[in-house]
Amino acid sequence: MAFGFLGFLLSWRRKVYLVRRKYDRVREKADKEKNMQKRILALKILDSAEPTLRMLEEQKVSRFDRGRLLASVKLEVGRAKEVLSKDYMPQSYPAYDTRRTVKNY
Repeated sequence: MAFGFLGFLLSWRRKVYLVRRKYDRVREKADKEKNMQKRILALKILDSAEPTLRMLEEQKVSRFDRGRLLASVKLEVGRAKEVLSKDYMPQSYPAYDTRRTVKNY
């Protein structure tokens, strides 16, 4: 599409650009996070989404794949943002007693 700025506004490139900006903001927030557990979890989530985002920026992808990949990247960025929120607590799993008690005879 060779329409210049108008083409950029109406294209997929703009949507990818907006998701990249959101990704960068969340990444900077994660780098500034003091709580190491939140920081590591958010960075792991963002690191898993980054190759897909880079592929969307650099390669030609079919329309169906573009939509699916863009939705998955948005979801990952949202998850990382949720992890960095103040009221986020990691899910704790109940401790189950997995061993049977041994009877002494």
